[in-house]
Amino acid sequence: MKVSVIMLAYNHEKFIKDAIEGVVLQKTNFDIELIIANDHSKDQTEQVIEQYRMKYPVIVKGFCNEKNLGPRFNFIKAYSQATGKYIAMCEGDDYWTDLNKLQQQVDFLETNIDYVLSFHDIKILDENGTPKDDNRQPTSNKRNFDQNELLGVYLPTPTLVYRNVFKDLPGAFKKSDNGDSLLLSFLTQKGKSKYHSEIKEAIVRVHAGGLWSTRELPEKWSKILHTRFLIFKSLNRKLRNEVFDQYVNTYEMAAVDAVSFDSPGYWYRYNYNYLKFCLFAGHYGKAWLVFRRILKKLFIK
Repeated sequence: MKVSVIMLAYNHEKFIKDAIEGVVLQKTNFDIELIIANDHSKDQTEQVIEQYRMKYPVIVKGFCNEKNLGPRFNFIKAYSQATGKYIAMCEGDDYWTDLNKLQQQVDFLETNIDYVLSFHDIKILDENGTPKDDNRQPTSNKRNFDQNELLGVYLPTPTLVYRNVFKDLPGAFKKSDNGDSLLLSFLTQKGKSKYHSEIKEAIVRVHAGGLWSTRELPEKWSKILHTRFLIFKSLNRKLRNEVFDQYVNTYEMAAVDAVSFDSPGYWYRYNYNYLKFCLFAGHYGKAWLVFRRILKKLFIK
């Protein structure tokens, strides 16, 4: 098998038809498989999937969990079933618009062994198909990346095609709800990343049922900081030193947002994690400054 496409689905009855067709209609000179991981949807998602499973029995595979596993363990289960040399991803509420996408990305990776992944642009739509102003893929990220440059950079999940370099996913995936960031942090240590400006945008939907988009910003920050710490702990000393200042800025931004949201509980949580991060990194001067900040908040009104 050349390419395995992993599609996580949960209550995507309204959207998954577009997601599946964007995959099965790809024009390629190689075999693909679509692994749909239905995480015990409560709507008619499985019935829609079954229609395509019957229509494309060679391509459409996967499972429907007997109970809800949550995104992290659903992804781990789906990944364990991927047999392709390359892996692509598209969640059940997103979809591809370029029928030559996989062929172009695989052709590049086949002839450029120093690259581990490739990606392209996205367009953000709401559930009614109206474009949204969203800066999750800034112009500064529309470029090629060298090895180890993605230790904290977001690339849109439905645009990725990457080499299947892990026999088993690292254990950190069982501890993080930001599996996309975690994945990029491990992949970037194995090679460079290619940006394809010539490939049409993948569509990312933002809607009321989205697992990430429906979370409040303070909760998002908690997930992001937890994942950053997991990534940091996985790095060697040289890479930790390279990304330390970048990760410090992330903790500082979270603390500022907690103040703007008038959320002292989150402020203490962020700064406690910030302190733990600095101690783990061996930056005791910075840790002392964070500790003083916490004490001042506690005792000086």
